Amino acid sequence: MTDLKTIAAGATTTSGTAFSGTVLPPADLAVLAKQINDNHRDIVNNAKSMLTKAIAAGEALVAAKAALPHGEFAKWIADNCDVMPRTVQDYMRIAAHRKQIEQWLRENANGSIAGALKLIRQSPDLKPEPTIIEDEIVMSVIKKVQTVLGKEHQRGVVVAARIVERLKDMRLVD
Repeated sequence: MTDLKTIAAGATTTSGTAFSGTVLPPADLAVLAKQINDNHRDIVNNAKSMLTKAIAAGEALVAAKAALPHGEFAKWIADNCDVMPRTVQDYMRIAAHRKQIEQWLRENANGSIAGALKLIRQSPDLKPEPTIIEDEIVMSVIKKVQTVLGKEHQRGVVVAARIVERLKDMRLVD
């Protein structure tokens, strides 16, 4: 382990690369405390900024999805955005919970995207009401399964419920 005095003197790290940070000798503890606090403040502000940008991206994604014909959103994302599908879902979920996330950020200085998503998953009161589109998907799945299974109505309900649970696991519906 490299000690602070060695780093402060301009030595290299154990991997042989030059140390790029600015660290003062431990004798100047007041300056070190200021440096630590300033950097921590920047980290906290950047985390909050990151969530604010995730909300804004999510709202833009929701608007784009609403503007596109049904079934075209995923293709549009692939063709026009540098965002992975899972990240798209995360941003849209965060945007859907904007008020709750902003409140959480006011109370939690160390907010992160992962923390916000965990908050959403663990808080039943933060789950929004299913949208008409989600209800239509669920009902469509149930009807198709029941049609395929014909007279086996009860089995169709069970199979449809399993499909809906799988969609929830994939975070395609709430």
